[in-house]
Amino acid sequence: MKSLRNRNQLLLLLEFNAFPRYVVKMLSEYVESNNKYDNLGDFLSWLCSKTDIYSYLFTNGNWCDVGNPDSYIEAFRFYMEHSVAESVEIDKTSKIIKSVVIEEGAVMRGRSIIGHYVYIGRDCEILSSDISDSVIFDGAILKRAKV
Repeated sequence: MKSLRNRNQLLLLLEFNAFPRYVVKMLSEYVESNNKYDNLGDFLSWLCSKTDIYSYLFTNGNWCDVGNPDSYIEAFRFYMEHSVAESVEIDKTSKIIKSVVIEEGAVMRGRSIIGHYVYIGRDCEILSSDISDSVIFDGAILKRAKV
């Protein structure tokens, strides 16, 4: 799983599920009887109808459901602090608008506008592109893109 890192803290919430062996065996039954086999929430709902389920609620910290791209960006906005790594290369014609996180090895060339609420991963190349409210993962190359 990919995580967003700020200098001093990890910005990620993990859900942890532990199932006894008999539940793992029930997963095959669920997949065969349902076409929603890529959604854990649907599986848990189905499982509740078949057997007892128990949970533990962690009450410290904030929780964000990041089940789709919009909610991922919303969680990113909530936790984000502006950070541009020292090794980032930014042309004079490029503009960075706070708040953004730009990781090591990233390069901004040409007339690029980056921000608000943008995460750019390690070793990305951004060439004459406009980016806002987006997460660009490690190694991506954007040329004349509007994201």
